[in-house]
Amino acid sequence: VRMAAEMIFQEMILIEEIQWDERLKEELVHQLLQQEDPFDSLFFDRANRFDINLYLPRVAVIVTADNRHEVMKLVKKYIANNDLYAMLPDGVVILKSTETGSASSYAEQLEKQLRASGMVCKLAAGSVQPDFKGLHVSYQQAKDTLLVGSKLDPEADFYCYADYQIPVLLRQRVGFQENHDLLDHYKKLKEYDKKKELIETLTVYIEENGEGSTAAKKLFIHRNTLSYRLDKIQSITGKDPRKVKDLLELYVALLLSKIS
Repeated sequence: VRMAAEMIFQEMILIEEIQWDERLKEELVHQLLQQEDPFDSLFFDRANRFDINLYLPRVAVIVTADNRHEVMKLVKKYIANNDLYAMLPDGVVILKSTETGSASSYAEQLEKQLRASGMVCKLAAGSVQPDFKGLHVSYQQAKDTLLVGSKLDPEADFYCYADYQIPVLLRQRVGFQENHDLLDHYKKLKEYDKKKELIETLTVYIEENGEGSTAAKKLFIHRNTLSYRLDKIQSITGKDPRKVKDLLELYVALLLSKIS
């Protein structure tokens, strides 16, 4: 009985130590994500204690779901030796080492496993950073990418910063000012375009890279009808969609209308 009691007690101590180490690791990850102050000696001592190589290239991957605890359990099954992770108020963040593969392939695999487990989730990845000093940048990029991606492509499950750099830049710089000058182009179109034909035409025209023939086919309209609508857009906004600089301004106006 005494031996059994001692074994149980030792096991309890071991579990407590493991849980304490997990909390310390998560605290270290939170420091990497925030980086409000320069890292002190305690931070590096803790990293050495857990044998964490801070100078590996990593990328921040955010996973949001209704049940973050279940997400954390599943995430732990797909963590490599050099990966770091922590629980956030609205999900889980993984600082994925890119030595074992790309963030996209990892996120796609993880998303499939989460979906197979019956969880509805969304994932977003920032840019790869060469060492620990830039991980807070990758994390912020992942957060912004998740926000704009959810608005621009709500049906998607995974968003990569590399695919959303312009809308993320707009979100960071514009600050969602509803009276932003570029939004006037969209407001003018919206006010005139009750059936939303012009906005749809402009959207498809951008998606088809300004190719009139393919845009007309996708819209199921004649090429002359497309030309008429583009002329109408120009007369309303003062911007000619056929010119690259003007089309860029119209594109930005559409993005602002969706992410603001």
